[in-house]
Amino acid sequence: MWGWATWASAWKQYDLQLKNWPGVNQIKHLKGLGVTRLKDALVWKSVLTQVKDGGIDTWDFQWIYSCWMCGGLSIAPAKNLIRNNGFSSDATHTTNFDPIRSTLVLNDLHWPLEEPLERMPHAEADNFIGKYWFGASWKSLLELFLLRLLTPAYLSKLTHGLLSGWYWMDRSKC
Repeated sequence: MWGWATWASAWKQYDLQLKNWPGVNQIKHLKGLGVTRLKDALVWKSVLTQVKDGGIDTWDFQWIYSCWMCGGLSIAPAKNLIRNNGFSSDATHTTNFDPIRSTLVLNDLHWPLEEPLERMPHAEADNFIGKYWFGASWKSLLELFLLRLLTPAYLSKLTHGLLSGWYWMDRSKC
């Protein structure tokens, strides 16, 4: 996420290597952490597994997972307060143009700030961020599934299965 801040004590809970990410029962584990919608759990299972396996170079997915593990909450302003000018081919992570995040309107912060009336998860905000920031939608899951079909490991398994007269789809190892 861009434009964020936290306390030093929160970093003590940060798990960059995702040491606590389970090898099995990942959907059940995520549901226990509050990721209750199936499509969100499937997206986060894929993302966190890729991060743990070294397939995604990032720090923020681990931050979110660490917050979930500790029952932490994040607050987000109602309007965008930052601008990321780093969308370019020489950027670290934002090398592709993003029509939504690269064109966010920069808003001013107005004082005094109003503290939320309640400190609890906000399902509508979580669903919005999941869908538009992290791609947690049935469309993105279909795209992920189709991309998996094209991985060399899967194609090799499929070819071997067809050549030996059987077809076995073990998606957990594709």
